[in-house]
Amino acid sequence: MVLLLSSSFVKADNSITIDQIGDNLDMELEQEGDRHSLTLTLSGGYMEIQTRQYSTTSSTDQNSMNIDVNGSNNMVDVG
Repeated sequence: MVLLLSSSFVKADNSITIDQIGDNLDMELEQEGDRHSLTLTLSGGYMEIQTRQYSTTSSTDQNSMNIDVNGSNNMVDVG
């Protein structure tokens, strides 16, 4: 008897999680490589956020970004 199990768990080489509350944030994040995870939860105003993820190989592994921004006068640049 053979039992095969599948998992939806994603292993990240570099995982960043940031929860930010407040105004006047200027943040730049850059991840190079494969299997990266970025999770941002931001509340406030006048925030500038720049994020970049680069794959350094021809791997089929994927990077992921989850960004939740609440507030006014905010700018998010995703690349």
